[in-house]
Amino acid sequence: AEFDGNFLYVTNGVSNLISKYDLTGTLIETFSIPGVTNLNDIAFDGTYMYGGSGSQNIYQMDFLNKTLVGTIASPINVRHISYDENNDAFWVGSWADPLILITRSGTVLNSYNTMLPFITGTAYDNVNPGGPYLWIFDAGDTIPGPQLIHKFHLPSGTFTGLNHDVLSDVGVGQPDAIAGGLFSTSELVQGTFSLGGILVGAPTILFAYEIHN
Repeated sequence: AEFDGNFLYVTNGVSNLISKYDLTGTLIETFSIPGVTNLNDIAFDGTYMYGGSGSQNIYQMDFLNKTLVGTIASPINVRHISYDENNDAFWVGSWADPLILITRSGTVLNSYNTMLPFITGTAYDNVNPGGPYLWIFDAGDTIPGPQLIHKFHLPSGTFTGLNHDVLSDVGVGQPDAIAGGLFSTSELVQGTFSLGGILVGAPTILFAYEIHN
């Protein structure tokens, strides 16, 4: 899931379909981009969307014109991605693999081994004091089980101890629902910084938390 300041987008990891919603939850359209399929997660840099499909490749996409702009080679498989605006780079990884920060040319700037079993989404946060942080959505190693969002302090490479089980509110009544993507934005609600994401279940739900005011 991702938010571009106006619309919410949801990808489908088993097809080439991308769904676009307004803020009331109304489906605007479903579309595809030639040359792009099986997107697991997407990120927005203010102009373009970027995504991975589990390969060592990042797609750079223009969602307005529905075109593939280019690709970035990654040293690891990309199943989750977030944009780091401080470094103009991308945090990427694949489930239990380490998190790495890569530039637009694919150069590795940093890496962390979180020891989490099943990371499905991350979101960059340079707004909360003491950061920057990376919010990490982890499906865990057993399903059903907690679907936890963790707050990770980037400068120190350590978890802050703040964890939240999305099943405790968004996913009430859906014990089998699992984690999906995450995004962060200051444009969802004026004056606040939000952490948004998707919980995959029946139904699948887009959500957002206020994490700074």
